[in-house]
Amino acid sequence: MTEEWWAPKPIGPRPAVVLPVPLDAVPALVEQAVHAVPGAAVMEVRPDGAVIGRRTSFALRAENIVLAFRSEGPASSRVEIIREGRDGLSYGQVLWVTPMARAILRELATAAAAA
Repeated sequence: MTEEWWAPKPIGPRPAVVLPVPLDAVPALVEQAVHAVPGAAVMEVRPDGAVIGRRTSFALRAENIVLAFRSEGPASSRVEIIREGRDGLSYGQVLWVTPMARAILRELATAAAAA
């Protein structure tokens, strides 16, 4: 996913995981990883990124996580958290990594290792 012109630039490195799979395999692995994390839901998955949300019927504790995918070579890819939002607020950057975001990155690494 490309960065929007209005999004603040990150202060430090973004949370990311490098997977030993080609870029075209990443979207399916993201869906698999999200389904393994309790409360997480896929909102949109594209070839270059994804938007993940929390399954909730109440505005409090609502979360959204925007991921970007990019190739790191013919057999490896990087999945990076570029933005997080919580409780209806989006700060345009990663201010903290929520427990759900950490769990998704962990599950993604596990799914890629098993692939």
